[in-house]
Amino acid sequence: MQFRRSYTLALSLVAGAVAACSALPSPAEASQKALLIGIGAYQNIRPLVGPPRDLVRMEKFLKDHMGYRTDEIAVLKDSQATRKNLLRTMNNWLIRSTKAGDKVFIYYSGHGSQLPDNNSDEKDGLDETLSPIDTTKEGGNQITDDEFGAILTQMSDRDLTVIIDSCHSGTISRGVAEQDAGTSEDQARTFIPDLSTRGAAPTSDQVRAHRGEASFLQSASKLKIWSAASANQFSWDTLGGGVFTRNFINGVGKKLADKNKNGTVTHAELIAYLRIEAAEYCKTNPRCSQLGFTPTLESHPSALSRAIVPVAAEPASGGSEETTTETAEKPPSKPEAGAAEAVAEVLVQSNDADVHIELSPGGTLHLGQEFRISVTAKRPGSLILLDVNANGEVTQLIPNDIMLQNGRDHEIVPGRKITIPDDYYGFAFAAGKPLGRGKLLAIVTEDKVPLDQLLAANRAIAVVPNSEEFVTDLASNLLAVHRKDKKNRAVRWSLGALEYEIVK
Repeated sequence: MQFRRSYTLALSLVAGAVAACSALPSPAEASQKALLIGIGAYQNIRPLVGPPRDLVRMEKFLKDHMGYRTDEIAVLKDSQATRKNLLRTMNNWLIRSTKAGDKVFIYYSGHGSQLPDNNSDEKDGLDETLSPIDTTKEGGNQITDDEFGAILTQMSDRDLTVIIDSCHSGTISRGVAEQDAGTSEDQARTFIPDLSTRGAAPTSDQVRAHRGEASFLQSASKLKIWSAASANQFSWDTLGGGVFTRNFINGVGKKLADKNKNGTVTHAELIAYLRIEAAEYCKTNPRCSQLGFTPTLESHPSALSRAIVPVAAEPASGGSEETTTETAEKPPSKPEAGAAEAVAEVLVQSNDADVHIELSPGGTLHLGQEFRISVTAKRPGSLILLDVNANGEVTQLIPNDIMLQNGRDHEIVPGRKITIPDDYYGFAFAAGKPLGRGKLLAIVTEDKVPLDQLLAANRAIAVVPNSEEFVTDLASNLLAVHRKDKKNRAVRWSLGALEYEIVK
């Protein structure tokens, strides 16, 4: 029996604030502290040229854009960055002199490698490491991921941001020679310890286990960890500095990552930008192209919608004069954009599959007017169709219960149109309140993404109970690293959008 269903072309996300010197200031109570580490002048292993420039740029970035004062930043460069001094500074400068709720920022630029796992917590049998200045050719004096993780655990109640610009894992093959790790100018930020365990090629099981590792460290609570490269990959060192560090600073400082051009760079926008720029760099470096170069962000999904730069970064007395109002304040949202535009802060992607949305009879609908939505794509995949109405409420249109009850999946075939509601729905959609502008979003995932549980809970063609959580969870899965191929890479998905308006 035919019947009419009044359906409001249907997230209210607020891009809020997030946390992110040779002589170190004495520990004191502070609202924020940063530790910057840069090591290039290695004595026992291959030196790097980029870290000194990275340190200068990152310190300036913190002052100009993150609201840090000089006395809130400790810098350990080259000879200062011994294993002993790194651990002591993390304990005294960060752990002991900050408290719950404070912002802590840690940046590392230098070599990374691997050592045999000594507590059986690594499936590939190797711990990932950071390499202090006094690292030996045998791999001694390094800081393992277990040790670094234990340090971060002591600051679990802080708003903690960690950036690691080093090779995520040393190498994927223990037999790779150092001179094979890059061109004469661009070098991988890794070295191979002179260990017997590195003498033989790893087994296929070890390679798969290592490729499946999420990141240098796992995120928890307010911890956000940016890594230059995924497991099995190199971070790249150039005469101009680290490729990842340069892209990170340009993406935020110059707002090159601001996909929707609203003046704010969110975590989701930045990770998407970093991956695009990393892929462009790999086109110039055959070794990079072979292994891939996939920056990663380990964080709670809720961080994706938040801005990198604090919304109100007002410097305290004596703060950096370089901190500007332009970068410290979030510009007001355009009224006509509304809450629907906020989704663009989280679901950030190109449209390589040429996903196309049609709204019939047109983009302006009168209250009560019937309509249909059609989607096509030039690549095969699974379709997720969302509606974000003028109030920011999200409705999952596809997949839905009616499709499943009629034996239809949500797979899209190139050139074949998917229409909702079609004849088998048994009803029509009619435009309802709220009046105003909304947006239709069509996502086509070419890879298998673990979204079944999330999508299954919202198949009723009704407003999602917690729109913000739904969208950030969706984005977190789409922005994860795909680890099922021979090399890690970003998940392949495309995003099409169509704005509409409902009027009286």
